[in-house]
Parts: sequence; C-alpha cells; structure tokens
Amino acid sequence: MGDRIPRICSCGCGGLTNGDSYIAGHNRSSNNRRRDRQANRLPTNSTTWEKCKLYLKNVGNVFCQRVDENGYRCSELVWGFHHILPAEDYPSLATHHENLVGVCLRCHNKVEAAPERSRFVPTLYRTPMSDEPMPHILFRSGEKIPPGVELWTPENRRKRFEV
Repeated sequence: MGDRIPRICSCGCGGLTNGDSYIAGHNRSSNNRRRDRQANRLPTNSTTWEKCKLYLKNVGNVFCQRVDENGYRCSELVWGFHHILPAEDYPSLATHHENLVGVCLRCHNKVEAAPERSRFVPTLYRTPMSDEPMPHILFRSGEKIPPGVELWTPENRRKRFEV
C-alpha cells in the first residue's frame, strides 16, 4: 500500500494525522475540544459580523477613524473594524456601532499596542431601512480635530455602555 494522505485530526485539535481519523492518543472523547471551541465562538466569526462591517463601510466609514497624538485624523483607507471595548470581554457589544471604528492596518497595530490611549472620531451610522438622512462626515481624513470635540475612547465607551 502507498503513502496515505494526511488528514486533519477529527478531535478538533487542528493537528495532522498520518491518514487516520485521529492522531495517536486522541480519540472520540477528545471531540469535546471542538464543541468547547464552537460554544465559545465570538460573534465576530459570523455572517452577522460580516454584514455589520459591510454596512458600516457602505454608510461612509471608509477612512481610518483614529486621531493621532497631535489631533489629526488619519487619512488612510479602512483596513478593518476595531472594537474599542474588546469583543472577548464584551461580546454583547461586538456588533454595536458605537463600539466599532474603522482603522487602517498601521493604526490598528498602534491601537492594539496602546488601547487606552486611543482616540477616534465617531462612527457614521444610520438605522438600516429607515428614512433617516445619511449621516454627514464631521471631520475629513487628514483634518485637525478642533479642541473640545468629544472623541471616542475606551473610557467614554465604558461610561456610555455602563460597563
């Protein structure tokens, strides 16, 4: 018999087998790992999350919302959406528009490195299927934000959501 094609272990560990269903030492009772992982899936791994991101971009959140230390809004295009309050800690806020901001890749890395120092212009939002007017952009990309404007921060988002 020739070489067998490697397969992913059926227990859910993600390891490769030598062609069998399970890695040596793993068995059907190890299937609990897969069930545990699926039970703990974040809402960010769902079609709801994908629709939320698409909707926020379509409403006009196409430029990075991060405001730098000098008060200027970033001028790069959105790479992805960032949770101001982490989805792992606040899963009920994972798709709430007041906890999401569009960021470019460079700013996302900066935000991840120092989340408590991050500041963002508010996310544009309009209730889906409503007669509300489309939101207008308050501050253009690359523009200096005037003093006294309330920017979104982790601190004021915790107060907003009372968490």
